Amino acid sequence: MSTIIQATGLRFQYAKEPIFSDVSFRIDAGDFVALTGANGAGKSTLLKLLLGELAPEQGSIQLFGEDIARFRQWPKVGYMPQNGTAVGANFPATVFEIVMANLFSQIGLMRMPKQSHRAQAMAALAQVGMAEYAKRPFSMLSGGQQQRVLLARVLVNAPEIMILDEPTAGIDSKGIDDLLCILSDLNRKRHASILMVTHDLARAAQFASRTLCLEEGSLVELSETQVQLELKHKHHHDHACPLA
Repeated sequence: MSTIIQATGLRFQYAKEPIFSDVSFRIDAGDFVALTGANGAGKSTLLKLLLGELAPEQGSIQLFGEDIARFRQWPKVGYMPQNGTAVGANFPATVFEIVMANLFSQIGLMRMPKQSHRAQAMAALAQVGMAEYAKRPFSMLSGGQQQRVLLARVLVNAPEIMILDEPTAGIDSKGIDDLLCILSDLNRKRHASILMVTHDLARAAQFASRTLCLEEGSLVELSETQVQLELKHKHHHDHACPLA
């Protein structure tokens, strides 16, 4: 099984305030990994390191077997940022245009999209059940529908791994279930590799094949027993992870 992400001994701090130290993990092709932990534990910071937006003070990151400093095959990595629905809030864009915008590197600057590009966008929308909304203004959709469109925006480039930062935040219960079912389907049927930051461990545990927990500067992988123990004792949103 091929390794997509290999992180070894990562250490990072903001303004001399340690965020985490000696964080190591790997993600293989076909994994569906839930990354959980308390607010401020450094989950989004870890994603920024994996995306090359920040550099670790110590340690190394390899993507598809190549050191991240030399890695240039970024279309292989699809990223869905936290609160991404703001992408269409300030300008009138249709669902189709939101998805097509992520093909700019294929289409080229100031060039018209080809029929094949349009087909790619519609195929991505079909994967998330939103093809019939293609001409609808993005701003007119529900939160859950908007997140599905933003997932299609990631899928349009056929990435080999999707990195999703709190994709279920701010949407209703049905929207969350719909999105997680789509992700599970992509993982099982299309062997999509997924790394998803989430606070909703209970729901994520139903779909994810692995659970990583970032807590007090360390990262651990939870067994199924530990996940169930965590859910049993979870009485508030900001949870601590069972490290033993």
